[in-house]
Amino acid sequence: MSSPHGRSASPAPSDGPLQGLRVIDLATIYAGPLAAQLLGDFGADVVKVEHPRGLDGLRGHGPQKDGAGLWWKMLSRNKRTVGINLSDPAGSALLLRMAADADVVIESFRPGTLERWGLGFAELSQANPGLVLVRVSGFGQTGPYASRPGFGTLIEAMSGFAAMTGEADGPPVLPPFGLADGIAGITAAMATLLALYHRDASGGAGQVVDLSVLEPMITVLGPQPSAYDQLGEVPQRHGNRSSNNAPRNTYLTADGRWVAVSSSATSIAQRIMGLIGRPELAAEPWFTTGSGRAAHAELIDGLVSEWIAGRTRDEVLAAFEAADAAIAPVYDAADLTADPHVIAREVLTRVPDPDFGSVLMQNVIARLSATPGRIRFTGRAAGADSDDILAGELGLDLAEVEELRARGVVRLASGNRQDRYVEGRAGLAGRIREQWQTVAGKGASSQTGESSSGVERALDVLQCFGRSGQATLGVTEIADELGISKAVVHRTLSAFRSRGFLEIDESTHRYRLGPQIVLLGLQYLDRIDVRSLGRRTLADLVAATDETATLSVRVGWTRVYIDQVTPNRDVKMVVQLGEPFPLHAGASSKALLAFLPASEQEEYLASGSLSAMTPNTITDPDRLRKELGAIRAAGFAVSFSERDTSAGSVAAPVFGHEGAPLGVISVSGPVERFRDEAQAASQTLLAAAHDLSRRLGYRGKRAE
Repeated sequence: MSSPHGRSASPAPSDGPLQGLRVIDLATIYAGPLAAQLLGDFGADVVKVEHPRGLDGLRGHGPQKDGAGLWWKMLSRNKRTVGINLSDPAGSALLLRMAADADVVIESFRPGTLERWGLGFAELSQANPGLVLVRVSGFGQTGPYASRPGFGTLIEAMSGFAAMTGEADGPPVLPPFGLADGIAGITAAMATLLALYHRDASGGAGQVVDLSVLEPMITVLGPQPSAYDQLGEVPQRHGNRSSNNAPRNTYLTADGRWVAVSSSATSIAQRIMGLIGRPELAAEPWFTTGSGRAAHAELIDGLVSEWIAGRTRDEVLAAFEAADAAIAPVYDAADLTADPHVIAREVLTRVPDPDFGSVLMQNVIARLSATPGRIRFTGRAAGADSDDILAGELGLDLAEVEELRARGVVRLASGNRQDRYVEGRAGLAGRIREQWQTVAGKGASSQTGESSSGVERALDVLQCFGRSGQATLGVTEIADELGISKAVVHRTLSAFRSRGFLEIDESTHRYRLGPQIVLLGLQYLDRIDVRSLGRRTLADLVAATDETATLSVRVGWTRVYIDQVTPNRDVKMVVQLGEPFPLHAGASSKALLAFLPASEQEEYLASGSLSAMTPNTITDPDRLRKELGAIRAAGFAVSFSERDTSAGSVAAPVFGHEGAPLGVISVSGPVERFRDEAQAASQTLLAAAHDLSRRLGYRGKRAE
């Protein structure tokens, strides 16, 4: 991210204190989505669920550019998107599966709607006893108004806000923005964290957060009910004046600009009287209290207004500042973006966006010194992450997803769904289609049909291994599943076997994945694919560090690259794809070796494989053992010129559900530049590795 004036922001040490937390956002305009956005800004993995056809109303709400909603870009930032029809039993079943691995569900339907779909707290908590269900509605889940529609405008009216806002002789005034919803959204985020604290710190279970938009709005209006109860007083409209102090108003300057003045403290009011040349008023007995000054607001306002009207805004601001009196200019959006304080603190930040190139928006709402959070991406296209979620996380196969799409239960991103689904499901890069000859060998198209259908058939065969829970498959099983002849299956399997992508058990004539399968980017063909999930992590790392990010996996006693994203945001497979590297040279290799179970690590150190790749490679087992211990303690590895004399890198392991390292992600760059960046990059990398490990099923217990 960068400031509106182009200065790059420093990479955040982490995505925030909520990394590892998963939130499902079912809510619509606008309190619930704001709560989810705030949680996402501080590291939570937020999944936005929209109806496949209706989509979220926020997409069309407010200002638009080229058909894209600017509110959506801001309020849906840091949220992955998936299209699911929750009213369809198949859709509600998908949501229950998602909720089983979530921490929070946020919804804003009318009370009873989730229950009608079979998604009430009883069903959700049965799927996940630790789940927190945040229910945001206009009037709450109980009471005579519970079923009423509860738009923020109605709440601003009923709360007492409108009655006390406006000129004394004018009508009640409503705010021109979602004030009640905004207050409720911030409150909902706080209430969510309270429920999570109870669950995690006190060993409690999940619970329901019942938040009405009305109650937070009433809270911020102050002691109105108490004043009525004890004094019989009802607040009246005073325009911009206050019943508690004076001067307090907006005033027009000589150059047609407006300023706002406040004097809640008597000392401030005294300085203002001295500034405008009327210090004698400060000596009046009534001047010593705010209510006394408010009773003389007509007199005070007239004097302050006259003094300000004779000067330009800049002159007024300078004079008030010199007098240490409270004043601020009345800004519009253009003024705000140009203000030096706003720029210096990066109150607004420019975020890369696929539709606009970049877009300016509010930065994270609070500054945390150790875990600041960040904006990772803007609001995404409808269904942009459906493939990743439905296939990579829920484990649906292509036929299931296509059936659900045809029935209107799910929405996929636009474009060639099958191509993108296959990549997300099994890690097959698109280039494999174009290079089928190099995979299956010359003449493959004539053996398996036309070239395009041959590619599809080959992919289908590989997908059988991905879908199967068995270690091996036979020709007959694959033929029966795909509905094709055994002869065609046999020829396809033979082609893969000749390249080392598959192996055969000669005693049973059954096939299993071979060691060279990584050449296809397919180290893991199971239902949670490390490459498909890792791709987004790599892209996020590049956005945060502006350096190259790489994903590797372990194959035997070697490490193999399977994916890479470069600083210019191109997504490409590394040229060294499939080339094995030893486990003792370079940050990526040592990050894997350091976290192997102790017996395996010692076996490698004793294997005699510690060859020198550069003069900086450590080949002494005792020195290497000591360094591996330091890496394990830190959680990451750093190296300079150890495997490549021109490069520096930092790497962190990625763990699976059994606690063993599945692979490693790394960030690297030219050694002369990367030395200064390594420490900040390591913290960003650790956060990314933790999040990816969690999505791969890791729950914090490592294999020893």
